[in-house]
Amino acid sequence: FRQALLMRGVGGKGRADAGRPAGPVGPPGPEAGNNHALIVQSLATEPPQRMWTNTTPVPFESELFSGVMLVFVRTTPLAPFCKERFEGRHRMLEVQIQGRFKEAPQGTVFFGAQVPRPMALSLMSRSLCAAILRVLKSLSRDMHVSFGTADGVEVPHICFPLASAMGKVCITPDGQTPPDLGGEIPEAKQEVSLRQQGKWTHGNFRPGFTYSMAFYTAYVDLLTWEVVNLPGVPRLDLHQFWGDMPFQFVAYDVVGSGSSSQPHEERQKRYFFNFECQNESNLSREAATKAAPVATSSRGLSRSAAGSASGGALGLEAARSLCE
Repeated sequence: FRQALLMRGVGGKGRADAGRPAGPVGPPGPEAGNNHALIVQSLATEPPQRMWTNTTPVPFESELFSGVMLVFVRTTPLAPFCKERFEGRHRMLEVQIQGRFKEAPQGTVFFGAQVPRPMALSLMSRSLCAAILRVLKSLSRDMHVSFGTADGVEVPHICFPLASAMGKVCITPDGQTPPDLGGEIPEAKQEVSLRQQGKWTHGNFRPGFTYSMAFYTAYVDLLTWEVVNLPGVPRLDLHQFWGDMPFQFVAYDVVGSGSSSQPHEERQKRYFFNFECQNESNLSREAATKAAPVATSSRGLSRSAAGSASGGALGLEAARSLCE
């Protein structure tokens, strides 16, 4: 595996160019396992760029960030490519990102999940979600959440500061060699603890460094499109929550943000990366919906309410992952 990374120019001496895309990466082979149900794309380019999973790091670039991403997805049976990352662990997904900021962020860099369309919540649904969010807020005081606005000015999201949301972060000054992706990203336990408490000694992200980061979760199975492993809760079909919508893993700053409670409007957000995650089952559902439109509004309402609930599950997972 390490040799494969080196051949891609992602390990050893070639790693000093971590932020420079190394060329296209094709579909993975049999070693990736049965991972075809998940479709991941970078929305930073037009048309969107396919980001293959369970393969060598895939280069990507936006106006503000340049790097590579390596996605491990747990398959059944466990794929040879990702066996080392999942065997003996509950993790269902691990995302490793390595790259450089092209310019300094304006304030906090936020990381989290969002869905692309507005949600209209009933009073009962909003009250239920508010109760869930109070619990999440107690776990992470820096969480930013919104149910979105009807006009799409702000999309539904649950986000946290990137520095505290990541399981591991390794900082390499320009001119030095960053760690290889694919294994455990090195970071001292004390530094992890300080960073996740909002006391990161490095301060904010900035140019002049290569950042190697890892995010992992045990609570979302993207291949079956389910919430899993929640104590006392059976597997939950994400179609109940989002219908045929994809969701997006994003990192962004908010231009002109004056307070932590200020809305994260789309027109003020600058995306460092934006990866859309879609399950192939959603594509067939979307086609069926277009062929047979629903006349009443109840379907859309239940989808919206459930969408916020699943967003709550993702937020809870993100908060828990800080202590993993």
